[in-house]
Amino acid sequence: MQNKSSPVLLGGKHTVVEFLCRTPERVSSVFIEKQKKGKDVSRIIGLCREGGIRYQFIPGRKFAEFELKNHQGFALRVFAKGYQETDRLLDLARTTDLPLVLVLDQVQDEGNLGTLARSLFALGGAGMVLPRNRTAPPGGLAQQAAAGAMSELPLARETNLTRLVRDCREKGFFTCYAGTGERCRNVFDQDIVWPVLLVLGNEEKGVRPGVARACETGLTIPMSRGFDSLNVAQAGAMLLVEMLRKKIAG
Repeated sequence: MQNKSSPVLLGGKHTVVEFLCRTPERVSSVFIEKQKKGKDVSRIIGLCREGGIRYQFIPGRKFAEFELKNHQGFALRVFAKGYQETDRLLDLARTTDLPLVLVLDQVQDEGNLGTLARSLFALGGAGMVLPRNRTAPPGGLAQQAAAGAMSELPLARETNLTRLVRDCREKGFFTCYAGTGERCRNVFDQDIVWPVLLVLGNEEKGVRPGVARACETGLTIPMSRGFDSLNVAQAGAMLLVEMLRKKIAG
């Protein structure tokens, strides 16, 4: 049985426009049939760009796989729970067992998104912030990997993650990112000031330079045997566990 908070796929030009105009915070992605052109396409693309919503052109055979009636070449994935305001997550971070907000900087794999949501929720984190563009949506694969956590964990979206980090620093958050560069310190030696904003980056490129520079410091996980790379979900889980250990130790 589908969880009531799982994303729902809906079709039809008017349905797509209605959601984009009235409740864009609930839309995770929009699909447009490749051969579609004209004013309807231009309007929908404009609404997506205005709301920072991911859209893509797909072939007609993909629409056939959706098994939607009267889709008219347009469909969207609706995140039933909807996104929260980022300020709400920041407020929660001052009261949760693990006073931490996790930011994913262009993580592309839905499985990684879901696994990180599961880890963060299990360890008592406040919530997760995703960029509005170039990010994995909280779709079916993410929901499956999250094993129910995504229906409970607050999610927010931001257009400019660099600005978010700077704002959080002004609000008293300790801002850090996962990396391996010169600015990165051993996480086991790093003193933590609560609450925390932790940024994890893209599977291949890591955290973008501008976002990293806005953070106070980088954190790295020491590794042996010349191995210098971990999956973002693995690295994130390790960092979160160490953060919780530090919080419990006081």
